[in-house]
Amino acid sequence: MKKGEMHPLRIARCQHNLTIVELAEEAKVGASTIWRAENYYSINAESRRRLCTFFAMSPQELGLLGRAKQDPTFEPKHAKAYPFIEPCTPVYVAEKVPAAQLLALSEGIV
Repeated sequence: MKKGEMHPLRIARCQHNLTIVELAEEAKVGASTIWRAENYYSINAESRRRLCTFFAMSPQELGLLGRAKQDPTFEPKHAKAYPFIEPCTPVYVAEKVPAAQLLALSEGIV
């Protein structure tokens, strides 16, 4: 979606002449959920299902799957490769040991 283009959920909401609060009450989701969806933030599966049921539309039609899933060319600004981090060496304990002592063992302090 291009900058300045209205979110499909907002278009559907406006076509039904509903405010965010009215849609939230009708679809039985929180008003903040509607706001998040219309501002391209993810929402949970149950909220997606309720909105799709209310509008009788698919998640794709309402733009509820996230930009990356809807637009294969979308690349989030914060996307970056994380350097590989060496995993901690496991500590095997045959007897009950206090957690603080285990932590010290795993960090090589003891």
